[in-house]
Amino acid sequence: MKAAMFRTLNASIPIDVHYGDIDYFRKRLDFTWNKEDFNGLPEYVDW
Repeated sequence: MKAAMFRTLNASIPIDVHYGDIDYFRKRLDFTWNKEDFNGLPEYVDW
């Protein structure tokens, strides 16, 4: 997600929100996140 965000910013495309789709969910369950593929997500959100 960070790589996609930085590519967008480096291309001088303004963004207000960077949206992660259902892929960040653990087994697609609401109110969860896939800690293997999206390790560090809470810190990223706080960034």
